[in-house]
Amino acid sequence: VTAVSLCAWLFQFILARVLFSQKKINKKDDDLPLAIDNRRLYHITSYFLFFFNLMVGFFSSIWRLLLGGFMGAMLQARIDHSVLMRILENWDSGFKSYLGMLRIEVA
Repeated sequence: VTAVSLCAWLFQFILARVLFSQKKINKKDDDLPLAIDNRRLYHITSYFLFFFNLMVGFFSSIWRLLLGGFMGAMLQARIDHSVLMRILENWDSGFKSYLGMLRIEVA
């Protein structure tokens, strides 16, 4: 999936640079102007690549959710920090147990 999306991104980048970017107005300019050349081909390409980019974005977000869940599960072992916000720390039973153990240890 990564190789296909990388190839598609490279294809879109090359198309944007070669076919869709307007040429420089002055030779002394550093950047290309922000104008589209070959507007009809641009609309056709963006129409067909929209669905591909939609699927790449969907699978990328699913991958990020799975990776975030995995990393959250791996980093859950730290009980000296609550995973909740400061206001909601009292709802974290593991963190409250840890604080109670500290209070008993200090007393």
